[in-house]
Amino acid sequence: MPAKIGNDLLLSETWRWLIRMKEDHNVLTYSRILSPMSVFTFLKRLRVEVTDDQRFIEVEYDADHPDALYDICDTNGRILKTGKLTGDRLRVAVNDLIDSAYVFLVLDGEHIRSRRFTIER
Repeated sequence: MPAKIGNDLLLSETWRWLIRMKEDHNVLTYSRILSPMSVFTFLKRLRVEVTDDQRFIEVEYDADHPDALYDICDTNGRILKTGKLTGDRLRVAVNDLIDSAYVFLVLDGEHIRSRRFTIER
């Protein structure tokens, strides 16, 4: 038996589907809702800062999965660098990149985080 949340029914605790009964049309609608843990995961912060000498970026991110990876991409989406996230702080050399805008991507299990940064020497 589904759990009742107000006038709505929670169809599956596992997949967190919510059934909503529209009284005016007697129509059921299904919508996916966030679990409390996914809200906290969504709020997880990725910090990327270029050092003053523009030779490194310093990254702070606490990965959920031990096999989390990072990519540095140009604005056209081409992957220029890739590596494994080790620990919650990482320093990546970017002295071989030209002056331009880039995107730092984190691939952490099912979650992808991104931050833009710019090299200006």
